[in-house]
Amino acid sequence: MDSSESLQIKPRPLTLREYDLKLIIEKVVDFKSFAANGYPLREHFEAQDLMKFFDFLNGPTYPFPVKDFWVRAEVNDEHVALAEERNAVENDKNLKGKTRDEMSLKEFKDTKIRHSFMGFNITITILHN
Repeated sequence: MDSSESLQIKPRPLTLREYDLKLIIEKVVDFKSFAANGYPLREHFEAQDLMKFFDFLNGPTYPFPVKDFWVRAEVNDEHVALAEERNAVENDKNLKGKTRDEMSLKEFKDTKIRHSFMGFNITITILHN
């Protein structure tokens, strides 16, 4: 953990509430479905002793943290980055034409979905091609 960052409880960016969300829990690999459709994959993975891996993937899902993440997550994309730059220039006209670094703004590379849960910073990065 980076001790230079203070723990923040962020407000919800949306009016969405946890109980408004319906969580659909699916198995990553549903061996019964494959077998029913003529693809008996289970035997192949059992022979390679890989079923523990699939047990891990199909393991428990924790609805409260998942719902809390999505109602409080912030999406930082190109639009947010441009709005930050516009806001910085509106507050200080001398920043016009400067780089994000020169404006003391974090570098923008990829879209990120961010949230802090129980003191852990969680970031999902969406890479642009």
